Formats: sequence, structure tokens, C-alpha cells
Amino acid sequence: MLTGPTGGGLNNVVQSFEQAGLAHLMNSWVGTGQNLPATPAQLQQGIGQVQIANLAQKMGMDVSTLMPLLVKALPLIIDKLTPQGKLPPSTPAGSNDLISQALNMFGK
Repeated sequence: MLTGPTGGGLNNVVQSFEQAGLAHLMNSWVGTGQNLPATPAQLQQGIGQVQIANLAQKMGMDVSTLMPLLVKALPLIIDKLTPQGKLPPSTPAGSNDLISQALNMFGK
């Protein structure tokens, strides 16, 4: 979702949430204050059902198992990727070291 060729990176995930009317969630995750909680329905709205289904398949689990994990992890991942409360500049494809580090951290 954040690093794959169809995911488009962090900036596209943020933009997707904003376009879905969920900018308040993303702003809390990017900002330096408290992260607002998200519901599974909000994540589906912000990420998209197809993207979530693809992620679940890649992780070898069904969507109903993935969603509670994603509800907890995505705000933390976005928060860790934006420690200064700002989005990093867009990076060319393949140069996503910060995203990879965050995903590896949560993968453990």
C-alpha cells in the first residue's frame, strides 16, 4: 500500500484519505498531537476495498483478520513516518527507505 508500485507512497495514501473526506484523521496521524482512532469502515473508505483486499492477500489473511490490525497499525505507521508533523517530500519510485524502515519495524 505504501511501497508497492500501485500504492503510490505515503503522499498518495494521505491524498486518498483527504479525497474521501477523512482529512481530519490523516491530519491527526501526520501531526504531532494525539492520533485519532479510525474505524474499519473509515479505512476502507480512505484506502479502498480493492487495495485492502490486495494487502490481505499479500499477507496471507482474510480482510476480516487484517482490518483490526490495520486499524491499530496504520495510524502508528503514518505517525512514525512523519515525526516532524509534516509529510516528507515526494520521492521517486524505489527510494522509499523511510517507509521500508517503518514497515519493517511494525512487521517485527
